[in-house]
Amino acid sequence: MLRTPYPDLEGTCYIEFQAHPYQQKCWLRPSLFYTLDVYDELFSKALSTSLPKYDFYSFIDISSAEFQALRTELLSVVDKVQWSPTQLNEVMFFIDWAEAALKDQPAIAFLGM
Repeated sequence: MLRTPYPDLEGTCYIEFQAHPYQQKCWLRPSLFYTLDVYDELFSKALSTSLPKYDFYSFIDISSAEFQALRTELLSVVDKVQWSPTQLNEVMFFIDWAEAALKDQPAIAFLGM
């Protein structure tokens, strides 16, 4: 597992994904947290390529339609990059997590630095 569980967070250098639109709160227990190294390896390029509104320093909501573009980009990267099984499992976990969240929510949130 490459995400950092909530109880193991130390400091503030994490990227957070929330399973709902941003609600003016950070560091929520059910969120997904990634260190900057993991985020850069797995998600940075796909987000910047697929989301025109992406800004590493902002908090943005990702709608279902926008997530489909992100999903497509993540899966295309899978075909191009020699990821380890752990990295591949993490990307697939993220995709499944987001799809499940978007069944009940209009968007998921990306909370950058």
